Amino acid sequence: MKLIARLGLYLGILALFFVVAVAGQQGPLKDMKFNEVKEIAPGVFFRYSSISATDLTVPFGGSNHAWVIFKDYVVVIDANFPKEAGDVIAAIKKTTDKPIRYVLDTHHHGDHAYGNAVWAKEGAKIVGHRACSRLLQTSGPKQWDDAAKGRKDVAESSLKQVDISFDDKYVLDDGTQRVEFLFLGHAHTPGDSVAYLPRTRSSALAMPASTGRSTSWATPTLPPGSRSLRSCKAWMSTWSSPATALSPTRSCSTNRNATLLT
Repeated sequence: MKLIARLGLYLGILALFFVVAVAGQQGPLKDMKFNEVKEIAPGVFFRYSSISATDLTVPFGGSNHAWVIFKDYVVVIDANFPKEAGDVIAAIKKTTDKPIRYVLDTHHHGDHAYGNAVWAKEGAKIVGHRACSRLLQTSGPKQWDDAAKGRKDVAESSLKQVDISFDDKYVLDDGTQRVEFLFLGHAHTPGDSVAYLPRTRSSALAMPASTGRSTSWATPTLPPGSRSLRSCKAWMSTWSSPATALSPTRSCSTNRNATLLT
């Protein structure tokens, strides 16, 4: 049972929209309203997209978002669908007039990557793990065509590929902010990435890659010795403060260092 609990905990982290670790706080974002934006650390903003596992009247707003304001530009986590990408761009412009230069596709699924072309029109480069890039090239066209049948915004846009791919890490650092895009192994998809902000109040703010809906979703697929599990466990051990995880709530797993709402 202890092994299963540990698996659920670590894999649950990889199955979140966002994890926020802010010193001295537990659950600072739990009461946010859909599409609300909050500055959760200096120059770091979080937008809570609408989604519900139980209420079908709630429109699907795609992925949650975070953006980091550097000295001369903005870095965004996740591209979302084309329509929602436009909504997020409008929200970003209410917080800064700096140009958007980098957008991370945390994986290749439509609610995280199909807005790429919208961000590119803003002048942004799309960043993703090499497996994310590969899957957008190989599986992307067919999946895009399928999505376009049910979404007008997809049908009226185009599939934009990754501009900058990386293997294990891609770092942006201008002396004021630092974002590390990390690959911790296969989780929700083979190309999942995590964005890690080590300077956030001397603790971590991270946006893990995938959109799994429960802590047990991926448990059977990753053995105890898998790279994802080892990497995630090692990564968690570096955190210096408690973590609060925010995503559509279907289950909750907690321990001394983390509260996971997945």
